[in-house]
Amino acid sequence: MEEFQSLSKNVLELFESLAAKVERMKMRAIGSRNRLKLISKQKLEQQELLESRVLEARIECERLCSTSLAFLLWWGVALSSVDGPLSHTHTPDGEEGTCSSAVTAATTVSIIAPGPGHLDPTVEDAGS
Repeated sequence: MEEFQSLSKNVLELFESLAAKVERMKMRAIGSRNRLKLISKQKLEQQELLESRVLEARIECERLCSTSLAFLLWWGVALSSVDGPLSHTHTPDGEEGTCSSAVTAATTVSIIAPGPGHLDPTVEDAGS
C-alpha cells in the first residue's frame, strides 16, 4: 500500500510539473501572439503614416508644379509681349536692363502675390 501511495504521489508530482510547464508555454504563446498583433498594428500605422506623407508630398509637388507653370506662363507673357519671346528690357527700378537683371525680390513678390494687374507685361518697382 505504501508503494502505491508513493507511486501515486510521484505521478501527481509529475502531472503538476507537466501542468506548470504547459501553463508557462501557454503564457509564452499568448505573449508572442500579443507581440505579433502589436507589431502588425504598428506596421499598419507606419504604412498609413507613410502613405499620408506620400500623398502630402504629391499634393505639394502638384502645387509647386502649378505655381511654377503659372509663374512660367506669367513670365512668358511678360517676356514675349515686351520685345520678343526671350527679352525683357525693364528692371524693377525702371531702368533699361536684361532679363537676368530684372529678376529681383520685387519681381518675386509681385509674382507670388499678384495684384489686379498681375498679367501686365511690365515689371513694376516694389515702391510704386
